[in-house]
Amino acid sequence: MRVVVCPYSEWVRHAGKSLQALLIFGGYIPNVAKARGVVPQTIVVENSYVDRDFLIDYSLYYARSFKPLKTRYTKRIHVFTERFDRTGFRRAFLSGASERYLRKLNDSYLGFVVVKPIPADDEGNNLLGRCLLKPYPENAREDPGVTRKIIQVPQVAHLGGWRFENFKAAPFIVQDANVMACATASLWVITELLRHQYALPLLSPCEITQKATAFVGEGRAFPAEEGLSLQQMLYYIRSIGMDTESLRVHSFKRDGANSWKRELKECEEDTVADFIRAFVSAGFPVIAELAMVGPRKRREEGGHAVVIVGFAERGGEVEEIYVHDDQFGPYTTVEPSNGSFLEWSCPWSCEFSKVLLIRLIAPIYQKVRMTFKRAYTLYKRWKENNIELGRAKLLLRTISDYRRELMVKLSSGYIIKEHEREIRKVLEYPQPRFLWVVRGMVEDGGRFYEKCDYLFDATASFISEYHCKPHRIQLPIAR
Repeated sequence: MRVVVCPYSEWVRHAGKSLQALLIFGGYIPNVAKARGVVPQTIVVENSYVDRDFLIDYSLYYARSFKPLKTRYTKRIHVFTERFDRTGFRRAFLSGASERYLRKLNDSYLGFVVVKPIPADDEGNNLLGRCLLKPYPENAREDPGVTRKIIQVPQVAHLGGWRFENFKAAPFIVQDANVMACATASLWVITELLRHQYALPLLSPCEITQKATAFVGEGRAFPAEEGLSLQQMLYYIRSIGMDTESLRVHSFKRDGANSWKRELKECEEDTVADFIRAFVSAGFPVIAELAMVGPRKRREEGGHAVVIVGFAERGGEVEEIYVHDDQFGPYTTVEPSNGSFLEWSCPWSCEFSKVLLIRLIAPIYQKVRMTFKRAYTLYKRWKENNIELGRAKLLLRTISDYRRELMVKLSSGYIIKEHEREIRKVLEYPQPRFLWVVRGMVEDGGRFYEKCDYLFDATASFISEYHCKPHRIQLPIAR
């Protein structure tokens, strides 16, 4: 293994100047480090790294080309906030260092980025591949009133015999038009995020494209320039053992030769944010299908797919969402345009006059039988009957996560003594694996606090079933 240790400022020499490299190394990594109160200081480069995803794509596609790639090895760039040189690296990883120093390096680890031996442009830059980078912290240092919820799963990275296992991230990958388009990249992200908890298969982008195109469409499977159809995406999700929930937002039809006419479907402005929050809060990423309208810079109108992996809220209201966009990088910030997520304000807004949301697709575990539509009807009815509460939100929870949340509130004194008995029932008695939670909130001193939860059995098909009777939990503010 050939390893290079250098200051973070020399990332261009190893990652290149492709658009994605500039956005990730020049934008996201410094920004997330600043949000965590640190600065990226050092990179460690593995120049002959065997990346599983690329190795499979290489064997299935590139190795069969008349003029194959020069190598099947990739380059992996590790990022640290701790400053050290090659001597420090040898002392820590090869010669053996104190456990205290190794824990310090482990805490300073921000993740890694893979660079593929595939040309990204005519200027000698290579494509980026798989990325595992820490997300923004849950609590915003710059604004204490904002809290973030970002899906992240435990990750492991090995370097010089040392095992970095104390970090969580949402895997990201950059589009390679030969074996995957944006739809395949989105399917790869959701598979990586869900495979540990729901025993999904471990698949490379090329394998995902092959599996999805088993449902025959009009375009070629490879090269994957035309991407996947909606039916192929749904077919893939169900073929790996998951089901889907969809929310249709817009539909389009041609209005003349070069323009699109938008038609608004049955979707209120609040429903989009409620749908995203409900599923992302339960750890289910959401695929967003977008329409790019009004091209600038000689671009053509078209569609795009990204994965929503998180959101930020203030007082129970979703202010921004975070998406994995294979064109712009991980955890890309999206804000509502004109106060609604029906239209997005995002990096694509610089190239198109409007970025409109067509549809949301959430891969969901099959045991969640009560659909979002039914749960949302209950939620709206509950809000109408409890207008004394300032705000409310609909959440999907696993019972383990909900119990853990209650235990934290009990230990912190958030729940007062006379209501502990009903909390103990939820903690000790048998409960369904999934719950729909309608959470009421009250305003006090300009801030919103949780007041009560109504629990519904998400594994039941209909609310009229006996075992789906709602259970009320009081969560008053501890004084």
